[in-house]
Amino acid sequence: MLRVFLSDEIENETGFSTDTSRGVVNTVHSFHNIRIYRDDNGQWYSSALNLNDEVPENIEKFMTYVTFYANVQPNPPREIGVYGGDDVYPDAECVLDWIGNSHYHLKFRGKNPESVKALYDAIRIGTVRPRESFEGKQLGLSRLDLERENALLEVENGRLKDDLKATATEAVEQTAQISKLAESIGKRFLPWISVETVRSSLVQLISFNPNEE
Repeated sequence: MLRVFLSDEIENETGFSTDTSRGVVNTVHSFHNIRIYRDDNGQWYSSALNLNDEVPENIEKFMTYVTFYANVQPNPPREIGVYGGDDVYPDAECVLDWIGNSHYHLKFRGKNPESVKALYDAIRIGTVRPRESFEGKQLGLSRLDLERENALLEVENGRLKDDLKATATEAVEQTAQISKLAESIGKRFLPWISVETVRSSLVQLISFNPNEE
């Protein structure tokens, strides 16, 4: 199905008519006896033409772009992906996909019917490859792989938390032991020096690393 999309300027042209005789819901718009419609986005279009038809001169000057949809049999097979939109077919693009294990669905958008037809024919006879293939190796991780990786990270995170907790407990115990030792040394050998000074000296001595000198 070919759709020729038209600019809003067509509403102000001689030849544009609106028939509401059947009610607002069944309003009929036309331009020089060619039926035109509004899509869900409010754009005017005509679907009265086939891909091989020439666009009438009276609506061609209002043409903004065209779309075309087709289903073709998978014989011969074609690579699914995005065709056109390149240096060879700059005015047309097609998304070719596999539908229902039975046929290919081709969705075109182009500057005019001629550019769409040229790309359509090239795809059908097999003289063009997709600009972007949908059949290449997929990068990244699947959902299942991500779930597995997340589970491993949670286990590792739990282990690190346990290690950190054990290290903190050990640090508290060592601090308590150093304080007791400092108090004992101070009372016995260095009564004129405060326990805190002795404790700080012991901490520096224990943490001394000769490789840092």
